[in-house]
Amino acid sequence: MQKRTILSGAVLLVIFLPMLVSAQMRQKGSMKASCQSYDCMPVEGLDLDSEQRAAIEKIDKIYNEQKTVFQSDLMRKRFELQSVFRNPQADEQKIRAIAREVSELQDQCLATMIEHQIKVRALLRPEQLRRWCTLEPFFTKGPGREP
Repeated sequence: MQKRTILSGAVLLVIFLPMLVSAQMRQKGSMKASCQSYDCMPVEGLDLDSEQRAAIEKIDKIYNEQKTVFQSDLMRKRFELQSVFRNPQADEQKIRAIAREVSELQDQCLATMIEHQIKVRALLRPEQLRRWCTLEPFFTKGPGREP
C-alpha cells in the first residue's frame, strides 16, 4: 500500500510539476524582466543583424511546430494517465506504462528545446552569447517562445 502511495505521488509530481513551474514563471512577468534577474537578455534583445534575425525566425518556426505536436501529445497522455488512475479496474502495469510514455514525451520535449537552443547558439557572435539567456524560453512565455 505504501509503495502505491509513493508511486502515485511520484506520478502526480511528474504530471503537475511542469505546469506549476510554467505558471510560476509566467507570473514573474515578461521575458525581459525574467532575464534581467539573471543579468542576461532574450535573443530578441541581442542586436541581431538581419541575417541572424531571419535565420532565428526560421529555426523558431520549425521549433514551435514541433513543440506544438509534443505539447498536444503530452497533454493527451496526461489526461489518459489521469483517467487510468481514476479507473478502479486499471492495473498497475498499465499505469506504469502510460507514466513511462509521459516521461518519454517530456524527455523528447526537452531534447527538442535543447536542439533549438544549440541551433540558435550557432548563429550568435561571442559577445551575443555571453549576454544571451539560454533555456529561458522553455520556461517563460514570449513571442514564439511559450512552453
